[in-house]
Amino acid sequence: MPRRLARKLILSITVIVLIVAAVSGLVNVSTEEKQLLNTVLLGAGQLSKGISSATWHAMLDDHREAAYQVMQTIALKQGIDRIRMFNSAGRVTFSTNQEDRQESLDLRKLDAKALVKVYRGADGWRRLDMRTPIYNETSCSQAECHAHPSDVKTLGLLDLSLSLQDVDHEVAGIKYRVLLVSGVEVTLIGLFIIFFTRRFVGQPIERLIAGTKAISQMELDQPLDIAGNSEELDELATGVAAPPLRSRAAGADARR
Repeated sequence: MPRRLARKLILSITVIVLIVAAVSGLVNVSTEEKQLLNTVLLGAGQLSKGISSATWHAMLDDHREAAYQVMQTIALKQGIDRIRMFNSAGRVTFSTNQEDRQESLDLRKLDAKALVKVYRGADGWRRLDMRTPIYNETSCSQAECHAHPSDVKTLGLLDLSLSLQDVDHEVAGIKYRVLLVSGVEVTLIGLFIIFFTRRFVGQPIERLIAGTKAISQMELDQPLDIAGNSEELDELATGVAAPPLRSRAAGADARR
């Protein structure tokens, strides 16, 4: 820790500014990232419901191949990495990726948190899995072609897998911009602190120290001029200079 007052002020205020800028930057980045992710989640949810609606008639009429073709086309056109369809037993009945057709899920253990999953893939980018349950509607339980018992609540699950690479790129850009702005702000504030402490604290105190040394050596003809900087320094200069002047006047009276 430096011993000079001006350096202590510069160091202390700079550390405070850095802490405030860091906290503000982290909050800003976190808020922007949550907003981006919420937007993607909303879009993925709407897309999943749209796919369910687009394949509803085909599945109701038991035209599975037509429904699967619709999902295959949507995956290609919308840039979806993977679309899977699970039956009520949790087995994959359709997937746009052949290697994923051997997986299975226990639909009974799926809760609200398991329906939306964000994780980091093997390529290093984050991914989003949006799972939408397909419930047994009245039209399904009463259909003549492949009627499901009315006591079966969930007929299956639609699983969408999306890459969050664009979101991660945008978050990285936000972090860079926040870091750049914070760096410029800290630099400008630091320069102002250096100028302020040097101009209004360092220089007056140096003149006050020089004047005090001169007075201690009885060099009373040197003026102590630090007026106009601050009331505290003006009072301090007056208190330092007044006693020697009074002592000099008293000595002159005694010689008379």
